[in-house]
Amino acid sequence: MDFQPNKIFDYPIEMPEELIKKLKDMNVIYKDGEEDYIKNFLTHNSYFRVISDMNIYMKRNNEGKRIFPQEVQFVNIASMYIMSIYARAILFRHIWYIENSFKNIFCFEACKTLWNTRWTERKNYNDDFDFNEIEKQKNLIQEMRKDFQKVYAKRGEIEKLKHTMDGTRDTSFKRKLKQEISDIEREIKDLSRKWEKNYFLYVYVRSGYTDPEFPPFWNVMENLTLWTIVKMYKCVVDQKNYIRGAVAKNYKISNKILGSWMQAITNLRNICCHHNKLSGDIATIANDKNLQKEFWITDEQKNQIYHLCCIIFHLLLCIEDDKAIGFIEDLKTILSISSDFILNISFPSNREEIFVSYQERFTKGEVNLIWK
Repeated sequence: MDFQPNKIFDYPIEMPEELIKKLKDMNVIYKDGEEDYIKNFLTHNSYFRVISDMNIYMKRNNEGKRIFPQEVQFVNIASMYIMSIYARAILFRHIWYIENSFKNIFCFEACKTLWNTRWTERKNYNDDFDFNEIEKQKNLIQEMRKDFQKVYAKRGEIEKLKHTMDGTRDTSFKRKLKQEISDIEREIKDLSRKWEKNYFLYVYVRSGYTDPEFPPFWNVMENLTLWTIVKMYKCVVDQKNYIRGAVAKNYKISNKILGSWMQAITNLRNICCHHNKLSGDIATIANDKNLQKEFWITDEQKNQIYHLCCIIFHLLLCIEDDKAIGFIEDLKTILSISSDFILNISFPSNREEIFVSYQERFTKGEVNLIWK
Protein backbone atom coordinates (compact mmCIF):
# COMPACT_ATOMS: atom_id res chain seq x y z
CA MET A 1 0.00 0.00 0.00
CA ASP A 2 1.26 3.48 -0.91
CA PHE A 3 0.82 5.98 1.91
CA GLN A 4 -0.22 9.43 0.78
CA PRO A 5 1.27 12.12 3.06
CA ASN A 6 -1.60 14.55 2.46
CA LYS A 7 -4.43 12.03 2.64
CA ILE A 8 -6.82 13.15 5.40
CA PHE A 9 -8.95 10.84 7.54
CA ASP A 10 -12.16 12.77 8.10
CA TYR A 11 -14.94 10.46 9.23
CA PRO A 12 -16.92 11.81 12.19
CA ILE A 13 -18.35 9.30 14.64
CA GLU A 14 -21.68 7.89 13.52
CA MET A 15 -24.62 7.87 15.89
CA PRO A 16 -26.81 4.75 16.36
CA GLU A 17 -29.42 6.13 13.93
CA GLU A 18 -26.76 6.38 11.18
CA LEU A 19 -25.30 2.98 12.04
CA ILE A 20 -28.70 1.36 11.49
CA LYS A 21 -28.65 2.65 7.89
CA LYS A 22 -25.12 1.27 7.52
CA LEU A 23 -26.26 -2.15 8.73
CA LYS A 24 -29.10 -2.17 6.19
CA ASP A 25 -26.54 -1.73 3.40
CA MET A 26 -24.75 -4.81 4.76
CA ASN A 27 -27.87 -7.02 4.38
CA VAL A 28 -28.89 -6.72 8.04
CA ILE A 29 -32.64 -6.65 8.56
CA TYR A 30 -34.93 -6.28 11.57
CA LYS A 31 -38.61 -6.55 12.39
CA ASP A 32 -40.99 -3.64 12.83
CA GLY A 33 -40.69 -2.11 16.28
CA GLU A 34 -37.09 -3.30 16.83
CA GLU A 35 -35.42 -0.01 15.92
CA ASP A 36 -35.36 1.30 19.50
CA TYR A 37 -33.82 -1.98 20.68
CA ILE A 38 -31.08 -1.71 18.03
CA LYS A 39 -30.33 1.94 18.91
CA ASN A 40 -30.03 0.99 22.57
CA PHE A 41 -27.80 -1.99 21.74
CA LEU A 42 -25.46 0.15 19.61
CA THR A 43 -25.40 2.81 22.35
CA HIS A 44 -24.03 0.32 24.88
CA ASN A 45 -21.97 -1.92 22.56
CA SER A 46 -19.33 -0.80 20.09
CA TYR A 47 -20.49 -1.18 16.48
CA PHE A 48 -16.90 -1.88 15.43
CA ARG A 49 -16.54 -4.74 17.91
CA VAL A 50 -19.86 -6.25 16.87
CA ILE A 51 -18.94 -6.15 13.16
CA SER A 52 -15.40 -7.36 13.85
CA ASP A 53 -16.88 -10.48 15.46
CA MET A 54 -19.08 -11.03 12.40
CA ASN A 55 -16.26 -10.73 9.83
CA ILE A 56 -16.01 -14.50 9.48
CA TYR A 57 -19.58 -14.62 8.13
CA MET A 58 -19.12 -11.76 5.63
CA LYS A 59 -17.95 -11.58 2.00
CA ARG A 60 -16.78 -8.74 -0.22
CA ASN A 61 -19.25 -7.53 -2.85
CA ASN A 62 -18.37 -6.23 -6.33
CA GLU A 63 -17.49 -2.82 -4.84
CA GLY A 64 -15.07 -4.42 -2.34
CA LYS A 65 -17.30 -3.73 0.69
CA ARG A 66 -17.84 -6.45 3.26
CA ILE A 67 -21.49 -7.53 3.48
CA PHE A 68 -23.43 -10.56 4.62
CA PRO A 69 -24.01 -12.83 1.58
CA GLN A 70 -27.67 -13.17 2.54
CA GLU A 71 -30.10 -11.31 4.77
CA VAL A 72 -29.49 -11.73 8.50
CA GLN A 73 -31.63 -10.56 11.42
CA PHE A 74 -29.99 -8.02 13.72
CA VAL A 75 -31.22 -9.95 16.76
CA ASN A 76 -29.10 -12.91 15.58
CA ILE A 77 -26.02 -10.70 15.25
CA ALA A 78 -26.60 -9.33 18.76
CA SER A 79 -27.01 -12.85 20.16
CA MET A 80 -23.77 -13.99 18.51
CA TYR A 81 -21.96 -10.99 19.96
CA ILE A 82 -23.23 -11.69 23.50
CA MET A 83 -22.16 -15.34 23.11
CA SER A 84 -18.73 -14.14 22.01
CA ILE A 85 -18.41 -12.03 25.17
CA TYR A 86 -19.41 -15.04 27.25
CA ALA A 87 -16.89 -17.27 25.42
CA ARG A 88 -14.09 -14.76 26.01
CA ALA A 89 -14.89 -14.63 29.73
CA ILE A 90 -14.81 -18.45 29.92
CA LEU A 91 -11.51 -18.68 28.03
CA PHE A 92 -9.95 -15.93 30.13
CA ARG A 93 -10.88 -17.70 33.38
CA HIS A 94 -9.09 -20.88 32.35
CA ILE A 95 -6.11 -18.99 30.95
CA TRP A 96 -5.84 -17.32 34.35
CA TYR A 97 -5.21 -20.74 35.97
CA ILE A 98 -2.40 -21.39 33.48
CA GLU A 99 -0.96 -17.89 33.93
CA ASN A 100 -0.79 -18.30 37.71
CA SER A 101 0.77 -21.75 37.44
CA PHE A 102 3.38 -20.73 34.86
CA LYS A 103 4.42 -17.55 36.70
CA ASN A 104 4.72 -19.36 40.01
CA ILE A 105 6.75 -22.32 38.71
CA PHE A 106 9.02 -20.05 36.66
CA CYS A 107 9.56 -17.94 39.77
CA PHE A 108 10.56 -21.00 41.84
CA GLU A 109 13.03 -22.23 39.23
CA ALA A 110 14.47 -18.79 38.41
CA CYS A 111 15.08 -18.04 42.09
CA LYS A 112 16.85 -21.39 42.57
CA THR A 113 19.34 -20.57 39.81
CA LEU A 114 19.50 -16.77 39.67
CA TRP A 115 18.70 -16.19 43.33
CA ASN A 116 16.35 -13.43 44.31
CA THR A 117 17.96 -10.24 43.06
CA ARG A 118 19.76 -11.02 39.80
CA TRP A 119 16.61 -10.33 37.78
CA THR A 120 17.94 -6.74 37.55
CA GLU A 121 21.13 -7.69 35.63
CA ARG A 122 21.25 -7.35 31.85
CA LYS A 123 23.79 -10.17 31.49
CA ASN A 124 21.17 -12.72 32.60
CA TYR A 125 19.09 -12.25 29.39
CA ASN A 126 19.96 -12.72 25.74
CA ASP A 127 19.72 -9.99 23.09
CA ASP A 128 16.12 -10.89 22.16
CA PHE A 129 14.85 -9.64 25.50
CA ASP A 130 13.63 -6.05 25.77
CA PHE A 131 15.49 -5.04 28.93
CA ASN A 132 13.49 -1.80 29.03
CA GLU A 133 10.76 -3.79 30.82
CA ILE A 134 13.19 -4.43 33.68
CA GLU A 135 14.44 -0.84 33.65
CA LYS A 136 10.83 0.35 33.97
CA GLN A 137 10.44 -1.65 37.19
CA LYS A 138 13.75 -0.38 38.58
CA ASN A 139 12.80 3.24 37.76
CA LEU A 140 9.37 2.70 39.27
CA ILE A 141 10.91 1.56 42.55
CA GLN A 142 13.29 4.57 42.60
CA GLU A 143 10.43 7.01 41.96
CA MET A 144 8.33 5.30 44.61
CA ARG A 145 11.18 5.55 47.11
CA LYS A 146 11.56 9.31 46.45
CA ASP A 147 7.84 9.85 47.01
CA PHE A 148 7.89 7.91 50.27
CA GLN A 149 10.85 10.01 51.43
CA LYS A 150 8.56 13.00 50.87
CA VAL A 151 5.86 11.23 52.87
CA TYR A 152 8.22 10.67 55.83
CA ALA A 153 9.33 14.33 55.65
CA LYS A 154 5.72 15.54 55.60
CA ARG A 155 4.87 13.38 58.60
CA GLY A 156 7.72 15.19 60.40
CA GLU A 157 6.17 18.52 59.40
CA ILE A 158 2.85 17.41 60.89
CA GLU A 159 4.51 16.51 64.21
CA LYS A 160 6.14 19.97 64.36
CA LEU A 161 2.84 21.71 63.58
CA LYS A 162 1.04 19.69 66.26
CA HIS A 163 3.75 20.60 68.76
CA THR A 164 3.35 24.31 67.84
CA MET A 165 -0.43 24.02 68.10
CA ASP A 166 -0.18 22.53 71.59
CA GLY A 167 1.97 25.48 72.69
CA THR A 168 -0.38 28.29 71.65
CA ARG A 169 -3.68 29.64 72.96
CA ASP A 170 -4.40 31.77 69.90
CA THR A 171 -7.64 30.25 68.51
CA SER A 172 -7.21 31.83 65.09
CA PHE A 173 -3.61 30.59 64.82
CA LYS A 174 -4.69 27.10 65.94
CA ARG A 175 -7.34 27.03 63.22
CA LYS A 176 -4.69 27.98 60.64
CA LEU A 177 -2.31 25.25 61.85
CA LYS A 178 -5.11 22.68 61.80
CA GLN A 179 -5.84 23.57 58.16
CA GLU A 180 -2.13 23.22 57.29
CA ILE A 181 -2.07 19.75 58.93
CA SER A 182 -5.19 18.75 56.99
CA ASP A 183 -3.59 19.88 53.69
CA ILE A 184 -0.40 17.94 54.38
CA GLU A 185 -2.37 14.80 55.33
CA ARG A 186 -4.19 15.07 52.00
CA GLU A 187 -0.85 15.31 50.17
CA ILE A 188 0.39 12.20 52.02
CA LYS A 189 -2.76 10.29 51.07
CA ASP A 190 -2.41 11.32 47.40
CA LEU A 191 1.25 10.24 47.30
CA SER A 192 0.39 6.88 48.86
CA ARG A 193 -2.60 6.25 46.58
CA LYS A 194 -0.46 7.03 43.55
CA TRP A 195 1.43 3.75 44.06
CA GLU A 196 -1.23 1.43 45.47
CA LYS A 197 -1.89 -0.07 42.01
CA ASN A 198 1.69 -1.44 42.13
CA TYR A 199 0.78 -3.17 45.37
CA PHE A 200 3.66 -5.63 45.82
CA LEU A 201 6.34 -3.04 45.11
CA TYR A 202 4.37 -0.54 47.18
CA VAL A 203 4.53 -2.79 50.27
CA TYR A 204 8.30 -3.32 49.83
CA VAL A 205 9.10 0.39 49.53
CA ARG A 206 6.53 1.60 52.07
CA SER A 207 8.04 -0.75 54.64
CA GLY A 208 11.33 1.12 54.25
CA TYR A 209 13.52 -1.71 52.88
CA THR A 210 16.70 -0.48 51.19
CA ASP A 211 18.84 -3.66 51.21
CA PRO A 212 18.75 -5.08 48.63
CA GLU A 213 18.16 -1.97 46.55
CA PHE A 214 15.47 -3.74 44.53
CA PRO A 215 12.92 -6.28 45.79
CA PRO A 216 13.38 -10.02 45.14
CA PHE A 217 12.15 -11.53 41.89
CA TRP A 218 9.17 -13.29 43.51
CA ASN A 219 7.99 -9.87 44.70
CA VAL A 220 8.53 -7.84 41.52
CA MET A 221 7.14 -10.63 39.32
CA GLU A 222 3.63 -9.82 40.51
CA ASN A 223 4.06 -6.40 38.91
CA LEU A 224 5.08 -7.79 35.49
CA THR A 225 2.72 -8.68 32.65
CA LEU A 226 2.40 -12.28 31.49
CA TRP A 227 3.95 -11.22 28.18
CA THR A 228 7.09 -9.97 29.97
CA ILE A 229 7.30 -13.13 32.10
CA VAL A 230 7.05 -15.32 28.99
CA LYS A 231 9.79 -13.28 27.26
CA MET A 232 11.95 -13.63 30.37
CA TYR A 233 11.41 -17.39 30.27
CA LYS A 234 12.39 -17.57 26.61
CA CYS A 235 15.35 -15.19 26.87
CA VAL A 236 16.95 -15.94 30.26
CA VAL A 237 20.56 -17.12 29.85
CA ASP A 238 20.12 -20.79 30.72
CA GLN A 239 22.63 -22.86 28.75
CA LYS A 240 22.03 -26.07 30.74
CA ASN A 241 18.24 -25.58 30.87
CA TYR A 242 18.21 -25.59 34.66
CA ILE A 243 15.37 -23.06 34.51
CA ARG A 244 13.47 -23.64 31.25
CA GLY A 245 13.84 -27.41 31.36
CA ALA A 246 12.67 -27.59 34.98
CA VAL A 247 9.60 -25.43 34.23
CA ALA A 248 8.69 -27.39 31.07
CA LYS A 249 8.94 -30.69 32.95
CA ASN A 250 5.86 -29.68 34.94
CA TYR A 251 3.87 -29.48 31.70
CA LYS A 252 5.29 -32.64 30.06
CA ILE A 253 6.57 -30.75 27.03
CA SER A 254 9.89 -29.44 25.71
CA ASN A 255 10.97 -25.96 26.86
CA LYS A 256 10.99 -24.65 23.27
CA ILE A 257 7.38 -25.64 22.66
CA LEU A 258 6.28 -24.44 26.10
CA GLY A 259 7.69 -20.98 25.31
CA SER A 260 5.79 -20.94 22.02
CA TRP A 261 2.58 -22.14 23.69
CA MET A 262 2.76 -19.53 26.43
CA GLN A 263 3.33 -16.77 23.87
CA ALA A 264 0.25 -17.97 21.94
CA ILE A 265 -1.82 -18.17 25.15
CA THR A 266 -0.72 -14.66 26.12
CA ASN A 267 -1.94 -13.45 22.73
CA LEU A 268 -5.28 -15.24 23.23
CA ARG A 269 -5.54 -13.73 26.72
CA ASN A 270 -5.17 -10.24 25.21
CA ILE A 271 -7.72 -11.05 22.52
CA CYS A 272 -10.21 -12.06 25.23
CA CYS A 273 -9.54 -8.86 27.19
CA HIS A 274 -9.51 -6.41 24.30
CA HIS A 275 -12.03 -8.09 22.01
CA ASN A 276 -9.91 -8.69 18.93
CA LYS A 277 -10.96 -11.45 16.53
CA LEU A 278 -11.20 -15.03 17.79
CA SER A 279 -11.27 -16.25 14.18
CA GLY A 280 -8.26 -16.89 11.94
CA ASP A 281 -4.66 -17.28 13.08
CA ILE A 282 -4.21 -16.26 16.70
CA ALA A 283 -0.48 -16.90 16.95
CA THR A 284 2.38 -18.72 15.26
CA ILE A 285 2.92 -21.85 17.31
CA ALA A 286 6.08 -23.96 17.20
CA ASN A 287 5.85 -27.34 15.48
CA ASP A 288 4.02 -29.35 18.14
CA LYS A 289 3.20 -32.13 15.66
CA ASN A 290 2.53 -34.73 18.37
CA LEU A 291 -0.17 -32.53 19.91
CA GLN A 292 -1.65 -31.91 16.47
CA LYS A 293 -1.77 -35.64 15.86
CA GLU A 294 -3.37 -36.37 19.25
CA PHE A 295 -6.14 -33.80 18.70
CA TRP A 296 -6.56 -34.33 14.95
CA ILE A 297 -5.62 -30.72 14.24
CA THR A 298 -5.74 -30.09 10.49
CA ASP A 299 -3.52 -27.65 8.59
CA GLU A 300 -6.49 -25.24 8.43
CA GLN A 301 -6.97 -25.40 12.22
CA LYS A 302 -3.27 -24.92 13.08
CA ASN A 303 -2.60 -21.69 15.04
CA GLN A 304 -6.34 -21.10 15.37
CA ILE A 305 -8.77 -21.24 18.30
CA TYR A 306 -9.22 -25.04 18.31
CA HIS A 307 -5.42 -25.50 18.39
CA LEU A 308 -5.19 -23.06 21.32
CA CYS A 309 -8.01 -24.84 23.21
CA CYS A 310 -6.16 -28.16 22.82
CA ILE A 311 -3.06 -26.55 24.33
CA ILE A 312 -5.11 -25.10 27.20
CA PHE A 313 -6.65 -28.52 27.84
CA HIS A 314 -3.23 -30.21 28.00
CA LEU A 315 -1.79 -27.58 30.34
CA LEU A 316 -4.83 -27.75 32.63
CA LEU A 317 -4.48 -31.55 32.79
CA CYS A 318 -0.90 -30.98 33.98
CA ILE A 319 -2.15 -28.57 36.67
CA GLU A 320 -5.25 -30.40 37.93
CA ASP A 321 -7.71 -32.87 36.40
CA ASP A 322 -10.75 -31.01 37.73
CA LYS A 323 -9.68 -27.78 36.04
CA ALA A 324 -9.30 -29.57 32.68
CA ILE A 325 -12.72 -31.24 33.10
CA GLY A 326 -14.25 -27.86 33.99
CA PHE A 327 -12.76 -26.36 30.84
CA ILE A 328 -14.32 -29.04 28.63
CA GLU A 329 -17.69 -28.64 30.36
CA ASP A 330 -17.55 -24.89 29.73
CA LEU A 331 -16.63 -25.46 26.08
CA LYS A 332 -19.55 -27.88 25.67
CA THR A 333 -21.91 -25.25 27.07
CA ILE A 334 -20.63 -22.58 24.70
CA LEU A 335 -20.61 -24.82 21.64
CA SER A 336 -24.09 -26.24 22.29
CA ILE A 337 -25.76 -22.83 22.06
CA SER A 338 -25.62 -22.43 18.27
CA SER A 339 -24.19 -24.51 15.43
CA ASP A 340 -23.39 -21.25 13.60
CA PHE A 341 -21.31 -19.79 16.44
CA ILE A 342 -17.78 -18.78 15.49
CA LEU A 343 -16.15 -21.27 17.89
CA ASN A 344 -18.42 -24.08 16.70
CA ILE A 345 -17.35 -23.45 13.11
CA SER A 346 -13.69 -23.75 14.16
CA PHE A 347 -14.01 -27.04 16.11
CA PRO A 348 -14.29 -30.58 14.66
CA SER A 349 -17.68 -32.25 15.09
CA ASN A 350 -16.17 -35.15 17.10
CA ARG A 351 -14.41 -32.80 19.55
CA GLU A 352 -15.91 -34.39 22.70
CA GLU A 353 -14.67 -37.82 21.71
CA ILE A 354 -11.19 -36.38 21.00
CA PHE A 355 -10.93 -34.60 24.38
CA VAL A 356 -12.21 -37.61 26.37
CA SER A 357 -9.82 -39.98 24.58
CA TYR A 358 -6.87 -37.65 25.21
CA GLN A 359 -7.72 -37.32 28.90
CA GLU A 360 -7.86 -41.10 29.31
CA ARG A 361 -4.51 -41.60 27.57
CA PHE A 362 -2.93 -38.72 29.51
CA THR A 363 -4.11 -40.20 32.84
CA LYS A 364 -2.64 -43.58 31.92
CA GLY A 365 0.69 -41.93 31.02
CA GLU A 366 0.39 -42.91 27.36
CA VAL A 367 0.81 -39.37 25.99
CA ASN A 368 4.25 -38.20 24.86
CA LEU A 369 4.37 -34.76 23.23
CA ILE A 370 8.18 -34.45 23.28
CA TRP A 371 9.85 -35.31 19.98
CA LYS A 372 13.29 -34.79 18.49
